[in-house]
Amino acid sequence: MTALALQALWRDRWSLVRWAVGITALVVALSALWPSIHSVDGLQTMLEAYPAALRDAFGLDQISTGAGYLDVELFSIVLPGLFSAFAISRGARLVAGDEESGALLPELVVPRPRSHLLAAYACATCAEVVLLGVTVLGAVLGCSAVLAMGIPLGRVCAAASSVVVIGAAHGLLALAVGAATGRRALAVGVAGAVAVAGYLLHVAGTLVTGVAPWGSWSPIHLVLAHPGLTQGWSATWWWVAPFSVVALVAGAWSFERRDVHLT
Repeated sequence: MTALALQALWRDRWSLVRWAVGITALVVALSALWPSIHSVDGLQTMLEAYPAALRDAFGLDQISTGAGYLDVELFSIVLPGLFSAFAISRGARLVAGDEESGALLPELVVPRPRSHLLAAYACATCAEVVLLGVTVLGAVLGCSAVLAMGIPLGRVCAAASSVVVIGAAHGLLALAVGAATGRRALAVGVAGAVAVAGYLLHVAGTLVTGVAPWGSWSPIHLVLAHPGLTQGWSATWWWVAPFSVVALVAGAWSFERRDVHLT
């Protein structure tokens, strides 16, 4: 299983490098704007004119601090969205994409349960997301040091971990749907729809009292409701794990029993 995971990682190495470079450039570009934002006179007074629910939903109260600024600009929507897109593309390709291209055939002729193959690909998907998270960690730490943003190491680690959790959850969902159906487009569509719906539920739950109890059904809400950059680690993030486990178990069950179409 380890060899399969490493093989999948090696195959994606250049794509991972391009994503890492792009995200690093994004972090640097947005961080470079912080000194200008920080020096704006009357910024806090202007923000207080916003509705309290809106300030809470997007963390605007702390935007004048380095951690608050990066939380609003990066960790509230941009990085969760990018990590989800990255992981969904990986998860959808590893089984369903290979099945559609015929590249899955050499792996299926080996006498082993298909669930072992799925588990190896799940490990590869998570490993790629973690490596991308390490890139974010290094970029934010570097920008914090150069621009004197004053963000503690622990908070940066927590923030990077939060987007890793979000990305891995949706990537594993795409992998599970792809394994269950053999259709890459469907895997991307289902996982993408869950990610978008989860974010909308998170925002609506913050703004609308009646929707708030439903927020726990959204993996994104479970993470973003306790932002790592301003609040540190949160135990609620671990509730995302059952979401991924159930999806993988269902995907493995279907993968073992369905006919695989190879060209």
